[in-house]
Amino acid sequence: MPGPTKSKKLHVIQGTYRKSRHDKKEPEPVAGFPIAPPWLGPSAVEIWNDIHRTMEATGVLTQADQMVLASFCVLCAKIADAERNGEILPASYYAVMATTANKLGLDPSSRARLAKPEAPKPADEWASFG
Repeated sequence: MPGPTKSKKLHVIQGTYRKSRHDKKEPEPVAGFPIAPPWLGPSAVEIWNDIHRTMEATGVLTQADQMVLASFCVLCAKIADAERNGEILPASYYAVMATTANKLGLDPSSRARLAKPEAPKPADEWASFG
């Protein structure tokens, strides 16, 4: 069974982009790290800001990821709050958190699949010498 379809940008970042395979008319989300929604609670905003500091430079997350990232932050805040209060949450909370972290590129295994895009090389190596 094949894995989930990757976006064109993810193929470029991972270095697996091929024009013959991946040059489809794919919608391009608005670039830039998403802005935190105003309804996030204080704990979730702290988590959002931590993710923002660590992930903005990768360029993987875009404005289209706002709600997925917001739900991840709310879930993480809820789990942290439960841990502080000694509550036991169902295992499904942790499973959803791990799955969402993987989709957002926030865990080690998903980060290992990401590579920074290389700078384009000039067509002629001697062109830079004039």
